[in-house]
Amino acid sequence: MPAGTSVVTWFLRLPDLPEEVQGLVRFGRPPAGLSLTQAAEIARLHPDEQAMRDLATQTIENGFTGEETRSVIQLMKRRGISTEAAVAEVLQGRPTIERRHVLIGTLSDEVRSRSTRLTNPEKERLLTSALRAIGVRAQDAKLSVRRYTLVLDDDEASRLRDEGLDADTLEAKLNEALKAPLQ
Repeated sequence: MPAGTSVVTWFLRLPDLPEEVQGLVRFGRPPAGLSLTQAAEIARLHPDEQAMRDLATQTIENGFTGEETRSVIQLMKRRGISTEAAVAEVLQGRPTIERRHVLIGTLSDEVRSRSTRLTNPEKERLLTSALRAIGVRAQDAKLSVRRYTLVLDDDEASRLRDEGLDADTLEAKLNEALKAPLQ
């Protein structure tokens, strides 16, 4: 609710909600219901009962905050767009979290001794080739004197995990793939 709006005003809006939406109102931050703030915001759509039902459902299903609920209503009123379109727009504004997996492995003595004479671009090509050979799609990969570092996105890390390729197995396979071109 905007600053200056009293709790009494919120309560006075509740009777404007359809009865089934009123039954969803909970105090605090309910995981499966509407907060008083959300309910009062949704009541601003009065007398459009279907829009209020739709928004109440979407608010719960998408775990909207009071501010997100308010944003949906503002979009609906200012632009005259549907609940679905306004909800989709608010959801697009949510930050996305991209998880990265960093794997650091040790080079075998044989690979280490043979790769010391390589330049950095040669090491990069060697590592890229070895990763391709064992079927690993890294977002970033570095080969240093004693170690390698791989950065995988969440999908690739999950795929490798599903295939039973843990960090130790990956390290052994990668060392074998790195060794072959160096011989």
